Amino acid sequence: MNTEPSGRATYELMLEGRLGPVLRKALENSKVARTGVSTVIRTSSTDDRDLVDLVRQLNARGLTIQNIGRVGRRRAG
Repeated sequence: MNTEPSGRATYELMLEGRLGPVLRKALENSKVARTGVSTVIRTSSTDDRDLVDLVRQLNARGLTIQNIGRVGRRRAG
């Protein structure tokens, strides 16, 4: 399992389209970036249920999630 030292796992979600200002504000604890016609959200969680809740919220707003992945820690060197 790839986790940060605090026991938090980092996830990256790629969404189709761009997020509006209200949703971007709601995700202020996450990193949000636009890449062409997609939006990438990088978020950390100590519990996979947080990720499930985020996915449900995005789906409920009609957003299409293209990809979800766990991001590993970078190794020094």
